[in-house]
Amino acid sequence: MSRVGGVVAIHNHVRWAEAAIRTLAAEVDALVVVDDGSTDGSAELVAALAAEIGFRTIRHLEPRGVSEAYNAAVEAVDADVVLIQGGDDRTLTGRAAASAAALADPSVSLVHSQPILIDALDRRLPDDVGSEFQDFGAQDPLPILFTHGNFVCAPSAALRRADYLAAGGFPSNIDQLQDYALWLELAARGRLVRLPEPVIEYRKHAGNLSRQVSMAASPRVRREAFERDWIRNRFIDNAREATLSRLGAIPDAGVALSPPERRLLLRLGSQDPGLVRRGLTDLFDLLATDGDRILEQFGIDRRALSELVQLSSG
Repeated sequence: MSRVGGVVAIHNHVRWAEAAIRTLAAEVDALVVVDDGSTDGSAELVAALAAEIGFRTIRHLEPRGVSEAYNAAVEAVDADVVLIQGGDDRTLTGRAAASAAALADPSVSLVHSQPILIDALDRRLPDDVGSEFQDFGAQDPLPILFTHGNFVCAPSAALRRADYLAAGGFPSNIDQLQDYALWLELAARGRLVRLPEPVIEYRKHAGNLSRQVSMAASPRVRREAFERDWIRNRFIDNAREATLSRLGAIPDAGVALSPPERRLLLRLGSQDPGLVRRGLTDLFDLLATDGDRILEQFGIDRRALSELVQLSSG
């Protein structure tokens, strides 16, 4: 039987941390709580709860970011299956059992659920406030994640510790879409299972709503767009041929294509300007050496090339 562990990352969550820790601790065999440089008394609260309940704590004296906090926690937890939770969320009874049961199937790489949404005062919010967590049914989740974006509620997620570590955990060089990067890697490795009932109460409040209410030209939104481009391009660069095929139809070039050529056409056939820009960079590198033969081989006429340039600048 799998040993189930929980990890919580806390940064200035003193108002909600006790409920977050107690609800998760009641479900798991092992718990690691990381305080990431809090200045509001969260660290002291965590220490007191650890003495009472009995769990491992890690304290960062200076904030290192959510990725490093979770990576440190997963590295430290003694468990086969790991439940991820934020310091302001609450785990529901039965979460560990349902998650571990789903992960008993070796083809499953990630388990998640629709959350129950609550506000800063514990009041339930309408489900449509969490429209980003929509259910796509039995479709292959990989191309949906890749083109649509993240639909997994991170505090509801459960996965094998070994898979988390093998995938590299949360990238530490990004600070907004680190969970999205990991979900893509896991979707390429196995199946994503959405549990039929919520396993988490996910809190929406001023702190975690800032991304959604930001103005379109704000630095945060620009940073998010940069991270999305970086994640998707990195994913294509590292994807195996079978994964590339799952991401979408690749235009028929009339000849056998190498993996780099398949990546190029996948980018150029995308509606994502960030992918097209990278594809054009790669294409122009080839044109500098192979000229018109490349356009003919890939079935790209000069008019289409002009349209791609316009799309990439949009």
